[in-house]
Amino acid sequence: MWHAQMVRGQWVAVFLVLLLTLSLSAGCGNGKESGNGGDVEDPYPDSQRVVLVEMFTQSRCPACGPVASDLEQLARDYTSSKAILLEYYLNVASAINGRFNEYEVKYTPTVCFNGPQNADGPASYDQYKSRVDSERAKGSAITITAEKSVSDSKVDIQAVVYNNTSNTLDDSTMWFAVYEDYGSTKLHNVVQGLKSGGVVNGLSSGISESFSQSFDLPDSDMSNVVVVVFLQDYESPSWEILQATLA
Repeated sequence: MWHAQMVRGQWVAVFLVLLLTLSLSAGCGNGKESGNGGDVEDPYPDSQRVVLVEMFTQSRCPACGPVASDLEQLARDYTSSKAILLEYYLNVASAINGRFNEYEVKYTPTVCFNGPQNADGPASYDQYKSRVDSERAKGSAITITAEKSVSDSKVDIQAVVYNNTSNTLDDSTMWFAVYEDYGSTKLHNVVQGLKSGGVVNGLSSGISESFSQSFDLPDSDMSNVVVVVFLQDYESPSWEILQATLA
């Protein structure tokens, strides 16, 4: 009996070692499938298109947590020169609720890539990456530059859009968004304010136009506030977001 117990104990030990080995192997990948970090493979390294990813979420949404984690990781992997994430929480502000209504969001999580017509629900890191890559493949001849100044609880933003396309830009809105990074997963890109800075109409090829906006954020840690500026074409059937940048 003692021998049988010893053999069983050895098998248990072997099983635990195998289980630990498998667990470590699963965590030692390159991060491209699991979204656990590392350099991301960019099939379009020369593209100037910055993809704006908009996630619509709310506090009571069990499926939203994993989606937010993957999207935050994807944004970090790509960096803001290639992809920017905005997380819209329902009932944070009236402007945020307005974005829910404008996009006709029916459920959370809803994830949009450069506009409401390119929407997804819950998916994997790799699937979201594929959507970003598809948008970056389109390229962009539009450039946005932006600067912000912060004083006390106020942030002022100056932005310039450059039309380097061969077409005239019409009926395109310059949007200004501010988000606060709360420093923890699922709360890195929470939008606190969203405002229009004006409409681009009749912007000819080779011409630029300036816009400005400001936000009062009395309840925010201004050292963690990030500003995003993006241009959305409401003349296109898909309400396409043409370009985005950080200030």
